[in-house]
Amino acid sequence: VLELITTGEPRLSEDEYFGLIQKKTASFIEGCCRCGAIVAGADCEREQWVADYGLNAGMAFQVADDLLDYVGDPAVTGKPIGTDLREGRPTLPFLYGLKQASDGHRERLLSAFANPALREGTVAVVVRTLENLGAFEHARSVARRHAEAAKQALSNLEPSRYRDAMERLADYAAERDR
Repeated sequence: VLELITTGEPRLSEDEYFGLIQKKTASFIEGCCRCGAIVAGADCEREQWVADYGLNAGMAFQVADDLLDYVGDPAVTGKPIGTDLREGRPTLPFLYGLKQASDGHRERLLSAFANPALREGTVAVVVRTLENLGAFEHARSVARRHAEAAKQALSNLEPSRYRDAMERLADYAAERDR
């Protein structure tokens, strides 16, 4: 519901965006991880570590997903570049770019946002603008930080192939291409 309410709102703060994706994606993954720990008979401390892992892995996943809307290969992702832009979904790359943009670039970004008739050439201009404003590197950095926090949450668990797999999964969530 929060995502629907914020659709078309290009001036969300990063904190509001993080709150949205925590509720939308990260809390679901956190809950799945917590349930797995409970079913496995983990004590409260281990349950919390695994839940913290899930929350951060979910945050990394969603930030990476939002980045793919601008930099993903449509043949791999299955969706055209700029879908979130056209539909007016405020994502981290767009919000960061808008915050960094000078007046001319800001107007270009705002005129493209929530415009379903946006042509591919205009999408390409928006992508170049966001890239030049450092929006993609910022999003990658945020996703990697969450992946590292997810792995750190597991650091107190005894080493095992399962922990190793979960760590690889956190890295994949942040670096994926689909």
